[in-house]
Amino acid sequence: MSGVIDNLSVGDSRWDGPLICQPLLNIATPEIFRINAFRITGLRVDATTRQITKHADKLKMMEELRQGESAHTGAFPLPNPPTVDQIREASQRLKDPEQRIIDEFFWFWPKHFGESESDPAIRALEGGDPDTAFKIWSTLETSPNDGVVAMHNIAVLWHLMALEWESYYSGRHWSEEKKQETERFWRSAFKRWELLAVDDLFWQTVTERIQQLNDPRLTKEFARRMRATLPHALDKINAELAFRYAEGGHIDMAEAHVQFMRETNQGLDNVEKTAELVLTPATTRLKAQIQHAQLCAAEVPADGANAAQELLDQARRTLALFGLFFGKESDLRNELSDEVAACCNRLQVTYHKATGDNKGCLDLLRAVLPFATSIELRRQVEENIATLTGNLNFKNLEPVYALLEELQTSSQSPSFRLNRFKTEAVIAIAKASSNITGFEAEIELGDSAAIVLRAIALAAWNAHQDITTSFAATR
Repeated sequence: MSGVIDNLSVGDSRWDGPLICQPLLNIATPEIFRINAFRITGLRVDATTRQITKHADKLKMMEELRQGESAHTGAFPLPNPPTVDQIREASQRLKDPEQRIIDEFFWFWPKHFGESESDPAIRALEGGDPDTAFKIWSTLETSPNDGVVAMHNIAVLWHLMALEWESYYSGRHWSEEKKQETERFWRSAFKRWELLAVDDLFWQTVTERIQQLNDPRLTKEFARRMRATLPHALDKINAELAFRYAEGGHIDMAEAHVQFMRETNQGLDNVEKTAELVLTPATTRLKAQIQHAQLCAAEVPADGANAAQELLDQARRTLALFGLFFGKESDLRNELSDEVAACCNRLQVTYHKATGDNKGCLDLLRAVLPFATSIELRRQVEENIATLTGNLNFKNLEPVYALLEELQTSSQSPSFRLNRFKTEAVIAIAKASSNITGFEAEIELGDSAAIVLRAIALAAWNAHQDITTSFAATR
């Protein structure tokens, strides 16, 4: 048995370190088959270096002569003929042994490498007849000797079909029938990839192919890293699809791909680590927005509230993605959410110092509070809300308290003061009550009004023997 599987547990899900195959992770996107060098060029996976160079030159010439469509006759030609730049890039990929073996890995293999020209399934594919190729592979899939190649090709076929439909329906309406059909494609591919991921004979085949290429830059160790990385790479494709669907507002489709990630390659992959990798650009953008908001508020403090609101808007979208992959109680999501809340809490302080806008700050902090997940941060935000509420109540009630004080200390007759209370103070109290927040503020206002009426009643009784006014003030 080759050293490709020496000391490698099939349950090893390590993400960092020498076991990770970075070129495989890099290519693991929903476009994995659309950028495949063999699909772009129409070459077979066992093409020689000379054949690759000669064919690439032919394709570039045909494209320059605007005859590219007739030149591309390989398996599953792209919807639009590749450009000269795409052909040049594909040719460069095939000159790099690591990238070449990865593109081979995600394309169709002959029963025996070096014999593609006479392989009936490969010839059927090139003739636009994938059904016949599938039938051939299906009959071989359980074969002890040829089964892993057939299973690999069926996995590639269903995976390619699933991604083609995902690309076609991107931004379009999915019918329930098409959703179910595409889900069958995914599950058919996953069923085989999961078996191949732990199949020693399959990885022996990969190792033997590496030895066939006979390039000192490509070693058996590379196959070992491919084996360890494959489950992560497959997860990453679905993670990127989930990310795109979620950003487009198609949460049901996003959830379906997250579920695929959780169901497949269990024990071999690390779904959370893959999701973290895919979400890195969104995290970077949000952290940059935090810095941008702080800079804007520092330069123009009066813009602090707008900067904070823009940050909250972006944070809602980004944190929704983290909730999709990790759940709403994950440490990673909560740490990022707290970072946003803490920043906005500081921004409102800057804004308040510049404007004195109690209501604007209060509205902002009420929007910030759901983002604060730590107890200490929530306490800080709630204290600021309480302070601003008090400030706002005082400002709203200041004219009312001034009127009540005037009525309490006035030297006018008690009956005149009572009439003013009924015609002025009652209306002012009612208007102010609709703009104050908090039960305590209402109680204090009611107590103050009661004190004024008591003073009027006592003055009417003691100084004027005005029983009617006294009784009216205490009713």
